[in-house]
Amino acid sequence: MTTLAQILRDHQGNLQHHVDERMRPEHYAAIQPILAFHARNCGEVRYQRAPCQHGANCQWLERQRR
Repeated sequence: MTTLAQILRDHQGNLQHHVDERMRPEHYAAIQPILAFHARNCGEVRYQRAPCQHGANCQWLERQRR
């Protein structure tokens, strides 16, 4: 699975080359935690909300609709 962090890492040079002068400090502040987040147990970059929660989310949503 490709993560947002991986996309940012793969294209960070191009991003900086093309839009660096237009990026504001808050843009960099938003990107840095994404690049820095690593799951402790497995050493890979992961979303904080894992895709496996989809079923639980659907069940919760269905209960809310009742």
